[in-house]
Amino acid sequence: MVDCLIEIGTEELPPKSLSKLSEALSTEFRLALATNQISFHKITDYSSPRRLALLVKEIGEKQEDVSEERRGPSVASAFDEQGEPTKAGLGFARSCQVSFEDLDRLENEKGSWLVYRHFKPGKPTKQLLIDMLQQAIDKLPIAKRMRWGSGDSEFVRPVHWVMLRLGDELVAGEILSQHTIPHSYGHRFHVPQPVSVEQCRDYATTLKEKGKVIAVTSERRRLIEEGAQRLAKEKNLIALIDEALLTEVCGLVEWPVPLMGEFDEKYLSIPKEVVITAMQTHQKYFPTINSKGELQPYFIFISNLESPAPEKIIEGNEKVLRARLADAQFFYETDKKQTLSSRQSALEQVIYQRGLGTLAQKVARLEKLISLLEKKMDLDLSAAKRGAGLCKNDLTTEMVAEFPELQGTMGRYYALHEGELREVADTIEQHYWPRFSGDQLPLSQDGCYLALVDKVDHLVGTVSAGHRPSGDKDPFALRRSCLGIIRLLTEGEIPVSIDWLFTRSYETYEDKNLQFDKEFLEQYFYERLKGYYLEQSVPLKHYSAVRALNIDDLVDFQLRLSALKSFTNTDAARSLSAANKRVLNILKKSGVGSKGSINQEQLQETAELELVKQMNAKAEKIESLMKQRAYEEVLVLLSELKTPVDQFFDQILVLHESQEIRENRLNILRQLRGQLMQVGDLSQLS
Repeated sequence: MVDCLIEIGTEELPPKSLSKLSEALSTEFRLALATNQISFHKITDYSSPRRLALLVKEIGEKQEDVSEERRGPSVASAFDEQGEPTKAGLGFARSCQVSFEDLDRLENEKGSWLVYRHFKPGKPTKQLLIDMLQQAIDKLPIAKRMRWGSGDSEFVRPVHWVMLRLGDELVAGEILSQHTIPHSYGHRFHVPQPVSVEQCRDYATTLKEKGKVIAVTSERRRLIEEGAQRLAKEKNLIALIDEALLTEVCGLVEWPVPLMGEFDEKYLSIPKEVVITAMQTHQKYFPTINSKGELQPYFIFISNLESPAPEKIIEGNEKVLRARLADAQFFYETDKKQTLSSRQSALEQVIYQRGLGTLAQKVARLEKLISLLEKKMDLDLSAAKRGAGLCKNDLTTEMVAEFPELQGTMGRYYALHEGELREVADTIEQHYWPRFSGDQLPLSQDGCYLALVDKVDHLVGTVSAGHRPSGDKDPFALRRSCLGIIRLLTEGEIPVSIDWLFTRSYETYEDKNLQFDKEFLEQYFYERLKGYYLEQSVPLKHYSAVRALNIDDLVDFQLRLSALKSFTNTDAARSLSAANKRVLNILKKSGVGSKGSINQEQLQETAELELVKQMNAKAEKIESLMKQRAYEEVLVLLSELKTPVDQFFDQILVLHESQEIRENRLNILRQLRGQLMQVGDLSQLS
C-alpha cells in the first residue's frame, strides 16, 4: 500500500469558513473512497489561506474485487414442456443484462434454480482518483461558487494548481481546469517557486521547512495564541483572544509572525467597546488588558511574513488604527451634542422593513406591547417602557453608522451621558440580547421583557408581511428570533401565553392589510421549541407528551418536562403509559363520543370498585397540586394507581354485553384518562 497526497492551490480562501471547507473535503473524499470500495488507513486534512490538502495513508492500490451471485426462478418454472425458456426465465436474464444462455444453474438437495454469476475485478485506484476528488469537490458546502478564466470549472476561489500524487507517481489528469502536477508551491512571498515533496507523508514538514507554510491548522492556531500572549507578557499585559477572531486570523496567514503596536492613550476615553470593535472586527487585532481587566493602549496583530524591517509593518498598522480611532472619537463627541431622546423624530425617516413601516412605528408598537404586558403580568416595567421609547434612537448616530455592531451598546452610553437611570440604559443595550446561540440573556427583568417584545414584534410582523422562511433560507433571521423568544420565556421564566403574545403583537400593527396567520406562526414556533429541547437532550417522547396538551406557557411547559424526567424511568411510568394507550384505543373503538359520569350503582366487580375509589380519593389532591404546579407530586400520586389499573384490565371486561355496564366502564376509562393527562399525555412515554 502507498500514500496518496492531494493539494488544491487557490487564491486566498474565505478565512471564516476555511476549517469547515477542509473538514468537508476530508469527509466527502472519505465517502467517495467508501463508495468505490477502496481501503485506506487514515485521512489527515491540511489547510492554509491558499490551499486545501488531504493525506490518505495506506490507500488500497485498487478496488475490491466483486463476486456476484444472483438466484433466479427455479428450473421447473424457467423452462416449458418443450424445453424452451419461459417468460420468467427470459425476464430474469434481461434483469441481469445478459443473454439466457449466459445463465448458470444452482443445484442442491432442495432443488435446482437459474443463477447469474458475475466476477467484476476492481479498477486501479490511480484510474479512479480524479473522479473521486471531483465528486468530493462537488459536494462541498460552498454557498456561491466562482468561475475564472475561460473555463467552466467552479470553486470557492480561482484554482492555480492541483497536486495529485499516489506514492511517488503523479496521477495525471485535469481537474478544476488545471492539469495535475507532482509538486506544491510555498509561501506567496517567501517561497513563491515550486516545492518538491519527496514522500507524501512528509507533506506538512516539507512545506514548513522548505516553503515557509504551516499547513497544520492547529499548529498555526497555537503559534498565534502563544505568540500573542508572549508579546503581551513582555509588557505585563494579557492579550484578549476571542475564539472566533483567532479562527479567522488563523485562516488569514500561512506563516504567522506576531507583532505589537500601540496607540495614543487619549483614545481610551472612548467607550472600550468601540476601541475593541475597531481592533477586533475591523482590523483583526488582539486588544490587551492589564491584570485589573482594564483596556491598554497596545494591540497585537499577526503578520503573514517575516520582514527585515518589522518596525515598518508595525508603523503602518498603527497608522491605520489611529485613523479609525480618531474617526470614532469624532463620532462620539459629535453624537453627544444631541440628546438620545431628541433623535426620536429621525426614526420617522428610517424604514424598518418594507410593509412594516418606519422605526418610529416599531418603537410605538414596542411601547404598546410592553404596557400590555405590564398590565397583564401585574409588574412594574417602568424601565422597560422608558427603554422602549429610546432603544432604537442610537441607530441614527454617527457612531452606530460606522460601527453597526454597537447598536444598543452606544445607546446605553448616550443614555447615561444625558442622565437616564442606569436601569433604563442597561435595558436599551440588553434588549438585543440574546444576539446569537449561546449568548447571555438580559440581566434584568425589564431587559428581558423589552427583548421579548422586540423579538415577538419582528417575528409576527415579518411573517404577516409574507416573508416566511423556507428551507435553509432565512434572510430575516426568524429562526434566531424564535430561539431568542424561547430562551427569554424559559430561561428568563416569563409565564405568558404564546397565543396571547402573538395576538397582541399583531394588534399593535396599524396596517390591517397584513395577513396574520397564527396557525403558521405557532407551528413554526413549536418546531423551533422542539429543536431547542432536543439540543438539550430532552427525549422527544417527553416533549411530545407535554405538547399534546397544547401548553403555551413555556414556564409551565418546562416544569412539566422536569417532572416527566424524574418520573419516566419508574415501573409505574411504564405501566401507566401502556395503560393510557390501552384506554385511548378502547375509547376510540367504542365510538361513544359524549362523556358521562360514573354510576356507582352499576359498579359490580371488586377491581372496578377499587379503581373508582382510588381515583375519587386522589381527584381533590391532584386538583390542588395542579394549581400549585407541583407536577412531580401529581405524578407520584398517579403512580399509586398502577396496581388498581393493572387489576382492572386483568379482571374487567370493559365492552360488556350490557349496554349500561359497558357505558359505565367506558366512563371509568374516560375519567382515568383525564387524570393520566394532567401533567402530560403519558401514552407518549411508552
